Amino acid sequence: MRGATAIAHETNTITRSSDLPEFFLNCYAISHPSRLAWSVRTYDVVRKDGQRQPHKDRGKIRDVIWKLRKQHASRCRGFGFVIDIGERIVAVPANWDLPSSVQIDDFEVTRKEDFITNAFEPRDNPIVAGIIREAVKNHLKKNQSEELGILWQDFNQFCQMPNNGEEKDYLSCRRFGIAAKVLRGNQWVLELLISTATLDGKSFADYYRQGEVGVLADMIEAKRANQRTRQNRPPEVRVWRDQSTAYRIDISVPNLYDPEVLLGHATLSHQEQISLANGSVRCRPFNGSAVDASLNEVRLVLDTQITQEEHSDTIIEPEERESLARQLRNLINGIDAYGNVIHLADTPVDVSVFPALSIPPPAVRVKSEDGRETIVAAPETVQGYKLKERARKREEHIRRYGFLQQRPINPLLALPKHLKDRARRMKSDLNSLWKRQGIDFEFEYFLFNDVEHLRKKIERDGHDALFAVLPEGSRRAHRSDDTHEKIKQRIEIPSQCIQYNNTLPETWVNKSLREFRAVEPRLFRRIQQRYELCLSNLLVKHNWVPFAPEEAFHYNVHIGLDVGGQHNNTAMACLGHGLQRPIDGLFFRPEEIPIDVQQAEPIPTDCLYQGLLNLFEYAHAELPSFDFERALFFRDGQLLGNGDEWNEQDALTQLHTELRNRGWISEDSVWTAVEILKNAEGWRLLHSHEKVTNPLVGQCLFPFDDENVGLVCTTGAPYLSQGTGCPLLIRIINIYGRSERSEVVRDLVWEADMCFTKTDMGLRLPWVLHVADTGALQRSRSYRVTGITV
Repeated sequence: MRGATAIAHETNTITRSSDLPEFFLNCYAISHPSRLAWSVRTYDVVRKDGQRQPHKDRGKIRDVIWKLRKQHASRCRGFGFVIDIGERIVAVPANWDLPSSVQIDDFEVTRKEDFITNAFEPRDNPIVAGIIREAVKNHLKKNQSEELGILWQDFNQFCQMPNNGEEKDYLSCRRFGIAAKVLRGNQWVLELLISTATLDGKSFADYYRQGEVGVLADMIEAKRANQRTRQNRPPEVRVWRDQSTAYRIDISVPNLYDPEVLLGHATLSHQEQISLANGSVRCRPFNGSAVDASLNEVRLVLDTQITQEEHSDTIIEPEERESLARQLRNLINGIDAYGNVIHLADTPVDVSVFPALSIPPPAVRVKSEDGRETIVAAPETVQGYKLKERARKREEHIRRYGFLQQRPINPLLALPKHLKDRARRMKSDLNSLWKRQGIDFEFEYFLFNDVEHLRKKIERDGHDALFAVLPEGSRRAHRSDDTHEKIKQRIEIPSQCIQYNNTLPETWVNKSLREFRAVEPRLFRRIQQRYELCLSNLLVKHNWVPFAPEEAFHYNVHIGLDVGGQHNNTAMACLGHGLQRPIDGLFFRPEEIPIDVQQAEPIPTDCLYQGLLNLFEYAHAELPSFDFERALFFRDGQLLGNGDEWNEQDALTQLHTELRNRGWISEDSVWTAVEILKNAEGWRLLHSHEKVTNPLVGQCLFPFDDENVGLVCTTGAPYLSQGTGCPLLIRIINIYGRSERSEVVRDLVWEADMCFTKTDMGLRLPWVLHVADTGALQRSRSYRVTGITV
């Protein structure tokens, strides 16, 4: 069995030209952290009606204190700070003489204690971090650098001005945030967060002048699609307002006061829209009253629903990220934080002092040319070119010789009736691709009028997999009544869709593949690759397994858990079995967890327990020899609950007790949970060689005092060709028995390598969590849960 080794990197003759550490985090250490001491006074702020103040709404308790300070301004020296350190406790400067007990609005405010913060006392960490955060915000509001230029505020972050010199669909602004964090050994650092804010390239007035308000309305609806606030309302629509003059910069980011007015303008005629181009739109600044803003001043702040993260300007390469972080460090170094000066180290934090692992990927079993199994070996050392070569060999075997684990399939190829000339040829091309891979099953084709016509055909003839050609083209904007949406919502078998313009063009239907390849080689390759990818995805959805690890995992059962949907009311789980004996075959089963309340995060313990029990009971009935002794739960996000009253973890403990009582597991069993934060709280691990690059996939770092919390690189070199890889921030929790950190991390990395839909690389998430994550998204759109949800 292969184990974890120390961090390694490619050995070559290149010498790093910079003074950067070889491996480093996107943060700079604070010099003399013992000086991070402030005299503070805390207050308890509670609702008069006794109701609990939700954690996500605790900004309201800050607003109460600021209002109270305004009422007693003569007794409060300095502008100061208000730091929330819980759902009801706030800290303010000790020299603020606020009343000891007072009622204001719907709250009761009571003075608690005075003390001096200690940077080495864990209970004071939120206060110290909050004071530094407010100090940095104040500094960035008033200062700028030649390197970064003028910055405008976006909530707690600050953005560069867009470049208006070019006509573009989108305007990109690098966005900066700073967070004070504590690393292993009480090392205080400032984490430098760098991302991109994207603005519409046109002002609202541009759309009115061109009579294209409908385009703007579509983008606004896309921002609000499939989302709801906790009050069951569409989310706010944020806009960027530029009131700058030749003498001063004046940027704000208010919300549209009433988006419905603008949506109504989209229904007006072309000329009516033009006539409104010199008008205004009503906006509401943060904590302010509604105002009228000129349409010329306002642009839409775009989200990934619109840009789809495909715009090249949003990609931040590792070298640019490090350069921007250094410039940001120079801007904030030496700031005054309410009487304390904060100095930063010259170079980012060197991670060589922290515990680390490098996890090589496992050897995998694949089909060979003679139809038998063969092994794609694991690399002996963790080097980029060896990882790439292994992934290439794995993908090549699957593409040429088919899937490792197969099961009967009765597939249907469905095309709209007006594409009947393509049907026979496409059926022949798909069957030929399968035949070359040693797959004996063949497609039948069917010409459908509508989705209901197609559904009846499937039910009548017992098809269990569908490959559907859509009548809509790939350039058409997404709509809720698209054929794709109807198929996913009404067809109860695994399905794979492709737009008609991504299939073989009509002009080539009656000509040979040899001629097509000779005349249009690039188009031939593109279409064949799309066909191969779609066929592969369909087989995966139908529970075929393209490859399997040759070596045993430490945990036989892996379960992914995720929550999604407009109201966070859809919970999904995916159970994988057989990972300790993959040679006997792998089993995967996704299942929705029924929720009997409106909001499912945190997942109610009774619902989570019953949903997982149903999943284990299904696996117990289906598997001739089940083994639930060692189970690893991957939770997308934190295991949540209601304070000390209950937590999702209770459901896992209850489930373990029930299976133990049934005799399905023993007293020696080990069950472990892993919380996975996909955005990793903004942490980035970088590698400096000849230039700054991503670290290799499989590198893991434990830079925190809690030894069960770490950063795991499941993306990066050599698979990530653009941008900076974002690690996973994980926290390991023992449910029953004691886990070994290296075993848990190895299982996580190995399962992220089990990318069944992109076999030439790895996934960001472990496979079972990827399936649960996708399933939660699909259920939120009312899709049928059929087969493996990818």
